[in-house]
Amino acid sequence: MSSSSSPSSSRAFTPLLPPAVAEDAPVLRGEVATLTFETPELRSGEWTRFGPDSVLGDAVTEAALSAMVDDARSAAQAQGYSVGWAQGRREAADEAALAARSHELQLAEERRRWAARQQAALDALQRAAEALTRATDEAQALVRAQALDLARELTETMVGHELRAAPDNAADVVARVLDASPADRPFVVRLHPEVAESAAIAPLSEAGVRVVAEPAYAPSDAVVEVDGQVIDLRLRSALDRVREVLS
Repeated sequence: MSSSSSPSSSRAFTPLLPPAVAEDAPVLRGEVATLTFETPELRSGEWTRFGPDSVLGDAVTEAALSAMVDDARSAAQAQGYSVGWAQGRREAADEAALAARSHELQLAEERRRWAARQQAALDALQRAAEALTRATDEAQALVRAQALDLARELTETMVGHELRAAPDNAADVVARVLDASPADRPFVVRLHPEVAESAAIAPLSEAGVRVVAEPAYAPSDAVVEVDGQVIDLRLRSALDRVREVLS
């Protein structure tokens, strides 16, 4: 090992001595001497100045406090953004739901009005159809009645013409009476007086039939009474039966 000394080892050691005391300063004996030092004011930063008197501020503390404030501000901003965004979503959802509900109500009202118009049109069409049916029925009934009246008039005219054109109306009446009456039982026949007094009733007299003259009857009319029953051979009754069949 080299005997030469390093620069640090050759440096003279200087002992740490207490500060010099003035010669005229009083020396306290028998009591512990108390030294008073003035505390420097280091709480002059933006954030350290709000600290208590017992806490000293420095650049590190100021930086730490600033970082904490920045973090708190960022967190608050993020939370505020999140809350605002959520609230905005809720408000947007509420507005969308309200708009959808309003749209549904509007559509429902439009459907109700459309259905009401359709129903009104159907009711009007139904009333028109019913009125047309009634008018058609009335027209058909009128035409039917007129047709029946015309048929009856034509029948009466044709029958009357045939009766007037017949060479022997009384004989025809007697023949119809004999055809409609029972041969084995006595009966009464009512005839027009001219027919009742004519020679054509001889077959009736031979059969024991009692002939009664009825002035109200037409020359072609005859009514047979047998065993409490009446056989109406009058022309008017026959035409009424024809009309009933036609109707």
